[in-house]
Amino acid sequence: TQINALILDPSGNATFAGDVTVQGGNLRVNRPGVATQYGIFGQDSNGGFIDYQRPASGTLYENFRFIASNQVGSVERMRIDVDGNVGIGINNPNSYDSNADNLVIGSTGANDKNGITIVGGDTDGRGAVYFADTTQNSAGYISYFHSNNSMLFGTSDTTRMVIDSAGAIQFNAYSAGTLVTD
Repeated sequence: TQINALILDPSGNATFAGDVTVQGGNLRVNRPGVATQYGIFGQDSNGGFIDYQRPASGTLYENFRFIASNQVGSVERMRIDVDGNVGIGINNPNSYDSNADNLVIGSTGANDKNGITIVGGDTDGRGAVYFADTTQNSAGYISYFHSNNSMLFGTSDTTRMVIDSAGAIQFNAYSAGTLVTD
């Protein structure tokens, strides 16, 4: 029996044993039995892989899935959908509120604990979440200062509220290290 392990066509495209193709510089690994899913990197039962998914002919959406594997099985850990929405621990980020579905982090299992940790460097560092628009890079913000263990809340690019390390809440302005209250 003769098996064609490598086939080169006149335009330089290559097919390896029918399941792996290189076409126009793109590597495609067909998943046996699933004609509409393609693995890109190392898909075996003991290793993770990146999966390009195009569900069925006629549908116009595609996903990139990032799969982590161990000896027990494979679990999807991250997905980028056709709209650019990213789900970490969530495989359907576009099913959440469209006002905030660009990045969805979490899981839906019972008693799951989810969160985001922002590391601010050393004891003089800072962690922050900023809200920007096309005219202001810091239109709104939440900042935590490790040097004095305070948390600042800002709107319209101005600090409006500070919670200090003792838990005291101070409103209005914060300038040059001095809290101003009404």
